[in-house]
Amino acid sequence: MTIQRCPLQDNWREWDLFAEATRFNHLSNLVDVATNQKAREARRGKRLRLIEAVWEVAPDDASVQCPPKDANFYKGSPCHKHIEFELDGQLVHIDRMYASKGGPGRSYTEFRVFVNGKFAGRGGGAGTSLGGGGSDLPAVALVSNDKMLTVSEDGIALWERLD
Repeated sequence: MTIQRCPLQDNWREWDLFAEATRFNHLSNLVDVATNQKAREARRGKRLRLIEAVWEVAPDDASVQCPPKDANFYKGSPCHKHIEFELDGQLVHIDRMYASKGGPGRSYTEFRVFVNGKFAGRGGGAGTSLGGGGSDLPAVALVSNDKMLTVSEDGIALWERLD
């Protein structure tokens, strides 16, 4: 399946850890903070299943669209892959972005989850050669009143939502 429409903001390639502060979570300021907080605070019940799906390279990935020459990206960066699947009649779209830059070195990995085209949650991690960074992985997203997803490099899991 080829993904026709990606709800990710077009400016994701411009994200930079040094734009505002050397904190990994400044990227969360670019999303609906209330939605993300609600997902983070939801209590997980039992794991219902793992989601098996195939990641696709997005058209704005560095392997397809060259990054700006003045952006100081390392080879293969910025990377954007996404995945879509249906879950209980809803369309779930997940983006995985990764970028690594030099001068000084910094990198991040960010997951964004959208349900029926609307932002549902995020998670990510980042670091700098100057020692800053952190992580709030896995990404957490609410997909219904009784289900939630977690997303990390280890996979996508569907969970029972307790509240």
